[in-house]
Amino acid sequence: HRKYGFGLGNWRQGLLITVVFLTVMLPAAFIASKLSAFNGIYPLAGNSSFMINEDGKSVVSLKLFFVYECFYFLYFVGWEFLFRGWMLNGLLPKWGRVPAVLAQMAPFAIMHLGKAELETLGSIVAGIALGILALRTRSFWYGALLHGIVAVFMDVISAWKFL
Repeated sequence: HRKYGFGLGNWRQGLLITVVFLTVMLPAAFIASKLSAFNGIYPLAGNSSFMINEDGKSVVSLKLFFVYECFYFLYFVGWEFLFRGWMLNGLLPKWGRVPAVLAQMAPFAIMHLGKAELETLGSIVAGIALGILALRTRSFWYGALLHGIVAVFMDVISAWKFL
């Protein structure tokens, strides 16, 4: 239903903004992956992609890691629909743009508690930016694409030492 941002909306603007955000967020994620605060948090797959080889050493199963990351990416479709599709668009008619963006950002940031402090604080900015992106494009898909790419990228670069 288009009311909740299921359509592509303004796809030209959506793709342009997504590319601009990625040019900022991917280098930021790369730098963050090197910080000690992120060690042990990512890759989020944890031990689910590790197997014991015939020498008794723990190794990454690329097949399991790939499958995990595909589903991890899909997880962000539901995540973005919840916050930028259903919640934002549900509050928008009665609350208006600014209160609706701030209201969907708050539980989004709370969901990041327990992660690295930098990521938790960054989720406040990201929640607002993704809310504005959804309003401007009339779609949550661009936020899902952006959030999914950044999250999978963070997992992959954090797991690189194990691959």
